[in-house]
Amino acid sequence: MTIREIVKECNKCSLPALKEKLIGFCGKEWGSARQTVQAMLKELEANEEIKVDGDNVWLYLRWQKILTARERDYLKMEDILNGRRNKDLF
Repeated sequence: MTIREIVKECNKCSLPALKEKLIGFCGKEWGSARQTVQAMLKELEANEEIKVDGDNVWLYLRWQKILTARERDYLKMEDILNGRRNKDLF
């Protein structure tokens, strides 16, 4: 199983893979050094296959959907606040 497959399985459940758990798993199962796994994660991220967000690791396409949802939430909040401001004026 590759790092990409692990992240893909987590994403199927709408959950991120956890970066530190991935690093630990790779070290234990494959004997990979921490720096090696971090380099693999950076390479996958550079190829836009995954997105590392703190300790959360998402498939890149899933991350794009998350960003879109966050933007919509932000815009909706702005609409609500702007509507509230207009009501307070009258």
